[in-house]
Amino acid sequence: MAIRALLHPSRLVKYVGLTILAASIGGATHAAVGTRSEQPAHRWFKYEASRACCNDFADLVRSSTLIVVARVTGTLGSRVIPFDPPVLVQHPQSALSGWKAQLAASMPTPTPVPAAEATAASLPGVIVTDSTISVLRILRGSGVATGQEIPVTQMGGIAPSGDQVSDPEDPFLQVGHTEVFFLDKDADGRYSAIGGPQGRFTVTSDGLLQPVDPTDYPYTRAFAQRRVDDIVAALATIS
Repeated sequence: MAIRALLHPSRLVKYVGLTILAASIGGATHAAVGTRSEQPAHRWFKYEASRACCNDFADLVRSSTLIVVARVTGTLGSRVIPFDPPVLVQHPQSALSGWKAQLAASMPTPTPVPAAEATAASLPGVIVTDSTISVLRILRGSGVATGQEIPVTQMGGIAPSGDQVSDPEDPFLQVGHTEVFFLDKDADGRYSAIGGPQGRFTVTSDGLLQPVDPTDYPYTRAFAQRRVDDIVAALATIS
């Protein structure tokens, strides 16, 4: 899976730099690498597939198709982007010869798994939440206008089972908050922050910046307590 910005359901992963969060539906069993909360009503499964979208600020800028200051205006709710179904490829028995044929002949016949068990043991997809943001200022990019509302998709949300899937390092967008967003656009018209928390800076009421996750990414931490104009000045040095 290549991981970059949210994608069309038929090709789930174009999400470079975002932690992939998978949720169970109907009590599914997971083989996920990550942290599982013991609270049944609040669980998160964190796949550390790739947060390494960007080595520095210049990488973040060049990976973005749109950089804006925007206010979060609403939450459209959560949905599931289904995984593509697995494809089983099996060589015809007649095409095998020599040691390959002997190995195939010695393998036991697989026991069919009941459909109900197969469904329960599968990861049905990735939970995402769609929000809307109102563009206050365009720092780089085109295709939007000041005052326009655009959709932004974020990993995590509420699964149909009622479980909450979240990443504490990339908190959900909060209505009324203002942020600087480094975004990429998918074919369906939705945007996603590049690298998850790397592509988000909150703007305080005093106009000061705060990286969403300053701990893991020193190059974003460099803008802590700075102002939007400091980002504008940095953008001017990057082609």
